[in-house]
Amino acid sequence: MALVPLTPCPQALLVQEPAIVDIDPDGDLLLRVGCLRCVFPDDPEAEESEEDSDDESEGESETGYGDEFTEDPVEEAAEEAGGEAEEAPVEGAGEEPGEEVDGDYGEQEAEVAEEPDIACPEHGHTTPVTFRVCSRTLARSSPVWKKMLFGGFTESKPNDGDWVVTLPAGNITAVELFLNTIHARFDNLPSFLNDPDPDWLYQVAVTADKYDNVRLARPWAAMWVKNIMRDVRGGGEDLSTLEQYLWILWVLGAQSEFKKVIRYYVIAWEEEDLVHEVLDAPGTTIEIIETLRVALLTEILFPFQDALDKLSLGGQIHCYNCKAGTSGCEEVMLGKLIRSLNKQKLWPLPQPQKDDVLISVKSLVDRLNQVDRDTVRSIHRESAAPNPCEKVLEQPISHAVLRGNMKVVLTDYQKTQIEEHGRATGLSTTNEEPAKKRRKLSH
Repeated sequence: MALVPLTPCPQALLVQEPAIVDIDPDGDLLLRVGCLRCVFPDDPEAEESEEDSDDESEGESETGYGDEFTEDPVEEAAEEAGGEAEEAPVEGAGEEPGEEVDGDYGEQEAEVAEEPDIACPEHGHTTPVTFRVCSRTLARSSPVWKKMLFGGFTESKPNDGDWVVTLPAGNITAVELFLNTIHARFDNLPSFLNDPDPDWLYQVAVTADKYDNVRLARPWAAMWVKNIMRDVRGGGEDLSTLEQYLWILWVLGAQSEFKKVIRYYVIAWEEEDLVHEVLDAPGTTIEIIETLRVALLTEILFPFQDALDKLSLGGQIHCYNCKAGTSGCEEVMLGKLIRSLNKQKLWPLPQPQKDDVLISVKSLVDRLNQVDRDTVRSIHRESAAPNPCEKVLEQPISHAVLRGNMKVVLTDYQKTQIEEHGRATGLSTTNEEPAKKRRKLSH
């Protein structure tokens, strides 16, 4: 059966809708996830997941064909249920999947075929998948589903005909995972569930948060967090992956690990890097990262700024073993220090508060460790005791500083949200205290 395309693409007229997937063969609801969309091989943006359709409105889409959507029922239901949901435009519900195309649509097909101005290079298409599910089972799984299906929205059951709810912005594989879990179809869960791909796990986390189904991840939450931290400690993860991990840990309620990955991100992030939209979601994560980065850079650069200030003022070092005297010693040290900083492209010395540090914290530390600290031995007499002036630059930068004094402080909103998620997935320890007290009182 042909799908009614959301675009005037002639090739889309030939796309066939996949068969209905029976999550519950006796179910009363047809849940249609995804949409018919053109995917061009030479356009990386067009190959992104279906959730990116929320960035498109009526008119021209990223693929060059217009997509028309209406308001997102999930967002409205989440607001009614006291939760939050990502904005995701939705096409009107109530269509019957696989419905016969009427005469009006036949006229549209003829017009598209005769239109000479439509450019239609060879490309593929994404297609929606329709799941047959039990509406009551969905409603029991989360307040969002309950409000959307039984809260008087347009997605409520019609008086006649099939009950169809369309979610064009949903990620099909992630939604299918939760539908199988909700309906206790554990034999249909993917085999890689214990150690999934970061991209797939990110989509699962977004879906869980959007439909307020976080608690369904409880059987796998601890394993997922363990695997994430294994990969992060192993190094080699790019910023995009770290951003996905931050979102996943936020949704799962892994507060300690969330803070640790923030530290890794602060160290790896360069000022010129484009911040992924993922970081706009967990509270004010990007603001915390920016504040931490400035504080850490200031701490790392302080010994060099302090040395430059002392050497520039003069008379701050009482050197008793310098051939050129105290003044000459300071001048030589200042000149050589500036020359060495300039060689590492760090002169003038960057000012973190002014966003002068465009490289990552790790790269900055590597460069500072290359600065020549042995600047004064050639003008000093041999002595068993160390020269006082040498101590000015005796503050080596160690990678330990990157872990030591970087305290991540979450906002009250973030603490509340992440602890709530942690209680849902079993990762939060906030519920353990009352149990310990009860055990003490029982003795």
